[in-house]
Amino acid sequence: AVIDGGRFFLTTPFPNLTLYHPILIVEGMRMREDFRFGLDDYIQWPQRWDRSLCHLACILRAPSDDHSWSVMWWTPTTDFFSLERDAFASGLGRLKYSRSMEIRKIARELLERSDTFCRTHNNESEVSMARRLSRQLSDRLIRLECVPCSFRQMCTLVTAVQRIFLELHALLEYCDVYKPRMDGSADPVKTPAAVVGAFTWDLDDAALLFRAGVPFWFIHCHSDIARVTVSALAPVLTEGHICSRESQYPSKIIFKGVPNLRVQYSAIQSSVDEVFRTFSPFQSYSNFTCNRPTRTLTINGPDRTRPTTDKRSRPCECLWFVFYAELIYLFFEDKRSSSKLSGIDRHIGLFSSNPFLPYFSPSWSWAYSRVSTINPPSHKQTGYAFPDPLLLVAVQSTAKMYTYCFNWLRFRDLLIFRLTKPSPALITNVIWRQLLSGDFVPKKREPGETESLASVRKTEVRSLLGNCLSESGVELHLDQLPSTVRWRESEFSENSSFPSSIVREIFYEISILNFRCELTAVDDALTPSHLQTEEHRSLVNFCFFGRSDGDILSVDTTSSTHGFAANSCTSRLPFVFALRDVMLVWSGSATRCREISAASIEDMSDVHASVSFENRVVLSYLQAVFDCFGRAAVAPVCPECF
Repeated sequence: AVIDGGRFFLTTPFPNLTLYHPILIVEGMRMREDFRFGLDDYIQWPQRWDRSLCHLACILRAPSDDHSWSVMWWTPTTDFFSLERDAFASGLGRLKYSRSMEIRKIARELLERSDTFCRTHNNESEVSMARRLSRQLSDRLIRLECVPCSFRQMCTLVTAVQRIFLELHALLEYCDVYKPRMDGSADPVKTPAAVVGAFTWDLDDAALLFRAGVPFWFIHCHSDIARVTVSALAPVLTEGHICSRESQYPSKIIFKGVPNLRVQYSAIQSSVDEVFRTFSPFQSYSNFTCNRPTRTLTINGPDRTRPTTDKRSRPCECLWFVFYAELIYLFFEDKRSSSKLSGIDRHIGLFSSNPFLPYFSPSWSWAYSRVSTINPPSHKQTGYAFPDPLLLVAVQSTAKMYTYCFNWLRFRDLLIFRLTKPSPALITNVIWRQLLSGDFVPKKREPGETESLASVRKTEVRSLLGNCLSESGVELHLDQLPSTVRWRESEFSENSSFPSSIVREIFYEISILNFRCELTAVDDALTPSHLQTEEHRSLVNFCFFGRSDGDILSVDTTSSTHGFAANSCTSRLPFVFALRDVMLVWSGSATRCREISAASIEDMSDVHASVSFENRVVLSYLQAVFDCFGRAAVAPVCPECF
């Protein structure tokens, strides 16, 4: 087939293969009506083959509708968008559960294959890429299923999950099937595979693709016509079934010019990643300055020569013994302290007698009182990403606490959704109290009447809620607030009492959301850019989820993994070590982490050694948060009460 006015022509060695028209100049790559990128999209149309991204040519072509994986090429519609019930913000919802589970089932099968591949494959770069894609697929599935979104976001989320799925499948197929053929370790094939394929100008690349059975089209200059044997002529397909219609939503051009697969790949990834971003309400490091770390209190470890009975292997009825052993040890640690720092005045340990307070590690109480507050940062960030969980237990009546719980559930989806949009702000406790009280309708003022402070706060709350919705198709109706809320299988009205277990679950969710946002913000501020690696991000994720993947806006209150708030020091240690390793690369770690940098799991010979190490790690973290933000960090808890 002749293309570009006769300047070039296409050939392929596969006689029955459709000839696709190559894109010689990218006019303007942008998201189209189907939330993909038209003819410039490597999952839909052949692109020039690039050895650094050779697996992209192995992406499956769209199959027939009766294929078991056809949902991975499906374009979302409003029929599959489930709006939030009783929501005062219209336009927020999720992908329908049935379709979500259909996608997850197929993705889970591929993730299991990828896990086996990573455990048995020898090529480190290919294993690293498979792990990265697997983690992205898992993260995006969680975001798709658990976080409320607009219809536009839902469509982008779905097509992004499909994109990662297809790329991961292509990578595994390339490594297991096509690469061995290219290397000569497997027999070549004569029939092209049902994959997207690639264009090439290079004879060596063409030979590799031919051996592998990957469809390809060779682009020749017109001057080569005399040297090429052509057995048949065929028409060229210029667009086919690919959607090139303009998106109904604003869509910026992300690439134009001479095709460059690596640049186009990165541009598409960056564009799609926007919908998965969780935007921090904390100001960036360039906008605030963390003070140089204050030298924290040196803690002498226990005498390890005295005989000790290790209770860690005892059954759960001994948990209280271990808990009190930790408290007794902390008491003697207090007595051995050589100096007293100013400490944090308000922290979770001061409310430990409250029956609604979930369990937390005693190390946090111990460490809060030892944070040096004598040198706060010049610019404090004293607000919270989510309500300060201590607001729930600092109230003077349980009725007020129930009101706070009710209004958290009433506004929960909206307050989580706001962190998926750019430029969220930290909210002070004054405004959080006003919001959680549910009283934010200012009284009508008489002419000449001065606006009261309470009225100003109510207006700020309404403005906060309104600013959450900078999203097409989502509208706020503050005059139509739902009179009931749901928490899993339970429903509550405005004057309902909440079981203590649900209060603890709500406290847990708010605490974990704040803890994740704070640790992420401090890590972004203190980790040098060259050390913000995949390995480092996996460590941070382990602190959150106990694994390398997850979504910081999704909290599983039924999880059996309680991390930093597990009921035994032994169970907490993996998370404590992960946090220590995260902090070791932070600016100022030489001072903050001096006492913990050399410790290893082998040093944790008994409960006293473990508690001492945990104390110092928690203190180092709390000091870093104060040095950055000028306030106390939120402590992680668990939803149970041991």
